[in-house]
Amino acid sequence: MLFSRLPIVSVLYLSSLFCLTASTALRPRVNQQNWKFPLKAVLWDNSCLQPVPNPPSGTAPTKSKVILGALNGALELIADAKDRMEQTYQTLSVEDGPTTVQKLQVDQNDPAYVQYFKNDYGKDRLDRIRETFNRMSAVTNQLGQGLRPAGRDGQIAFTCNNNECKEKGTAFTQESDLRATSTIINICDLFFEFETFEDRKMWLKMTQEEWSKRAFEGKVPEGKMRSLSKMEFGGRGTNASKFRLQTAKVLVHELSHVVWIGNTNPFNKQIGGLKPPEVYGWFKAAEYAANQPNYNDDTYTRNADSYAWYAEYGWWVRALRSSPRTALSGNGDPWPAAGDRQKPVQAAA
Repeated sequence: MLFSRLPIVSVLYLSSLFCLTASTALRPRVNQQNWKFPLKAVLWDNSCLQPVPNPPSGTAPTKSKVILGALNGALELIADAKDRMEQTYQTLSVEDGPTTVQKLQVDQNDPAYVQYFKNDYGKDRLDRIRETFNRMSAVTNQLGQGLRPAGRDGQIAFTCNNNECKEKGTAFTQESDLRATSTIINICDLFFEFETFEDRKMWLKMTQEEWSKRAFEGKVPEGKMRSLSKMEFGGRGTNASKFRLQTAKVLVHELSHVVWIGNTNPFNKQIGGLKPPEVYGWFKAAEYAANQPNYNDDTYTRNADSYAWYAEYGWWVRALRSSPRTALSGNGDPWPAAGDRQKPVQAAA
């Protein structure tokens, strides 16, 4: 497999192009400098230097350019998740376990933790979840120097070989064993049909005048922002009924698989002679935690999509609560309050 580093000129250009400009009002506790991916540390297969297939309009960008934008979005989600997880950790990691009041406090401040990690206050699980987000965040610090196992350089290499994607769908991570010197994340063509995190955030940045104009035209995208199910399905392309996620969330999922970061869903991990399943989807991942299977008490802390949806759902709760749009369209929680997909985990259980 041939890998190449982006030329210096391209690195500088892409670095400036994808430096995030999200409002600090939405992220008062998160340092914006963490939302920039260290481009020089990434290896690209030549397949990622090709143009995106079937662009919606205009000249097609290269696949690497789209992936870099998604990586910056992923780092914003990760920074927010790390911040929330730190607060949750401090609330739950108390001697003799948290009180009912403390559990309800977590449900108010970080409802994503309650749903995707069962409001678990066992120290080993708390430590694992917290450390996974710390290591994800450390990807911005020379790829986590000091966190990786001995003998690993932590290099992340991207390939864009769609021929390997028949059964894989959007993206998948390859790592043969702990001695490998790099992790390969293969990005499939379907990935480039997904929305970007920046596209979804445009709704939060609208002025009152812009919002009113779009509402008059019937173009207000609030339905998607107000519903987790619409964040998972719907979008452009020929497969609108299939998963239509946003690209940054997909990469949070893939980064969690990296052995030195989270080692989620390890291919050779067996508990009680069985390999725990990999569970996908905003509701199924929460249901997985609520209805713990007979493997062990911590399998949901090793599921990649649990980390990805914790990051996505939690980010939107915070953002919607602090957005003027929320006052016009309801409360700040996109989880359904009625129907058969209500929250499966009770905060004070």
